[in-house]
Amino acid sequence: MADVAVEEKVVEEVARLSCNASNFDGVLIDSARTCLNAPGLNTLENKVKLLVLKELKKLWDKEEPDLPWQQGEFSHSNTLLVDDSPYKALRNPPHTAIFPCPYSYKNDKDDALGSGGELRLYLESLATAEDVQR
Repeated sequence: MADVAVEEKVVEEVARLSCNASNFDGVLIDSARTCLNAPGLNTLENKVKLLVLKELKKLWDKEEPDLPWQQGEFSHSNTLLVDDSPYKALRNPPHTAIFPCPYSYKNDKDDALGSGGELRLYLESLATAEDVQR
């Protein structure tokens, strides 16, 4: 299993490069530690894969003591969950997540995060927003 801290740093660096480093002032978490397993429930697309939910409240309440921010620093107004599986956001408030199409290296036409890409432009606009809900 890969080191979670290394994975988080890689994801954060990709976001910084994709979203104009001077505007990006966020924290990215890509870790199973902040997810909730739903015992006895499996995903629709894979009957043997456990259903995993990503609860933003766990991040907002800083349930993991080693997270690199102070409790209360993040909330629904400055947090956005980006995932290609909408069911993972079921336990979050409305309008706190977006669900872009899954990335595939085989799709050479996928330019969502490229210069002028739709997802990139959207994330860049959020990087300077006071409230990501508006």
